[in-house]
This record gives sequence, structure tokens and C-alpha cells, in this order.
Amino acid sequence: MARRLAAVGLALALAACGGSTTVDPDVGAGPGGSTGPTGPTAPSPSVLVAGGRAGPWTVELRSDRPLGTGIASLAVHVTGEGGAVVADASLAFEAHRPATGLVAPVTNGPRIGADGAYHLDVSIAEAASVAAGWTFRVEVTRAGEQAVATFAGLAVVDRRLAGTFTEGGTTSILAVRFGTGLRVGSNPITVTLHEAWPGAAAVPVADATFHVEPYMPSMGHGSTGSADPVPTGSPGTYAGSLFFSMPGDWETTITIVRAGSEVGRVIVAVAF
Repeated sequence: MARRLAAVGLALALAACGGSTTVDPDVGAGPGGSTGPTGPTAPSPSVLVAGGRAGPWTVELRSDRPLGTGIASLAVHVTGEGGAVVADASLAFEAHRPATGLVAPVTNGPRIGADGAYHLDVSIAEAASVAAGWTFRVEVTRAGEQAVATFAGLAVVDRRLAGTFTEGGTTSILAVRFGTGLRVGSNPITVTLHEAWPGAAAVPVADATFHVEPYMPSMGHGSTGSADPVPTGSPGTYAGSLFFSMPGDWETTITIVRAGSEVGRVIVAVAF
């Protein structure tokens, strides 16, 4: 059973240093399209998430697909006068949702890439419309000069690749990203786990163990051959795989254990 997600326009507003508003329409729907859990299986042009001025610099946020729940991989492009690439700045990034106070964990960056952009991953657990959207804040520091770009009202589509759970009064954020396009057989995944408090930076959880159980609701059976996520060496980040025995709709229950006790479960879903 194929799931189709309605195409969603991302209305983006920049409120910093004479910023502008940019709209980048989502033209692909479905699990293999730009709104899907993996995006296109082949390389595609990067999607402009937001862009505008921050003091003397132009800042653009790009992704390999429109924003959705799960682990978003972002590239922050900073340019100066005449479009010169700025690759020697110090960059700070924050993502929060004013409507709920949730702060999205930032992992694996910001780090400078071969393209001169600053790359990072963001674990987004809440879908949002433009009216109740996310705010991304980029702070650029270079040669003693500092400026901030604030991108507000960022819509996020629900890809069912993230979730939250509460144990002992603490809320945790779990997010998933597939390393390749979905296929029959083994599908590599990255999982991030963080503890979160409203308005505060999330803290990576490094001592969790996981068990994954794929299940196909339309056929009434599961699948063997998955690999439970294990630590990667980056705090709060784990790597594993999900084995899908046939194409269709799959719901995977991820059970989280800490100190020998189950602390939560999150269900992620895909279709291909």
C-alpha cells in the first residue's frame, strides 16, 4: 500500500538585517519524491530552504530535500562581497519551534565541506505549518565581526521518521534518516537520541541500546534480518539497518533501553 504525501509549499520568512521572503515549492510527493522518507534515490539539486542577508554576508540554507520530520541534512552557504565564498568563519546554528518551545538537536556539525559550505544535521521531531513553524537562527562570526540571520515560519512535513517519548519527567527526541533510497533487503539507517527541555539545548544520549521490529500492516507480517542500531562514536548517534522483505508499507517499532530498562518506544513508517 503506497502512501502519498500532499505536496507542500515551504513559505520562508527572514527577519534579520533587511532580510527577504523566499518561497521554494515542493514539486515531488510520495516516499521516493522530495517529500518522501529518503528523497530521490539519485543525486538531485539541493533545495533552497531559506536565504537572506546577515550583516555584510548572504546566508543560504540548503537541503537535499524539503524539510520534514527525521534527521535533516543542511548546508549553510555564506558568501561575501561579489559572491565570494566565506569558508573561514565561525558558525553557530539553532533550530527551535516557538509554538512549543522544542529545540531541535544539532549533530555532526557545523563542519566545513569541500564545497565551502557549513554542513550539519538537525533532528526534527515535530511537523509544523507556516503559521506555527520552526525558526532557524544562524550566527556568523568572522574577523571580529558578527551578524545573525533569523529564518522564521519554516514549514515541516510529517514523514513519520521521528518521535518523542517521556520517561521520569524527561522528554527524549528520537529521529531517523535512511542512508539510501528504500529497497527490498537491508536499508542502512542513522538514529539520533537526545534528552530535551523546552527552550534549552538538547543533550545527546550515549548509553542507550535499541531493538528494531519492522512490521507490514497491510500483509500482517514482520521481517527478519534487521540490525539494531549501535553507537557510532558521535554522542547520541547510532547506526543500524532495517530489512524489508518486500515492497509496500512498513511500520518499525524502535524500543529504547537504558540501564537495563525500557524507557520508550517510537514507531517510524515508510512505504515504497
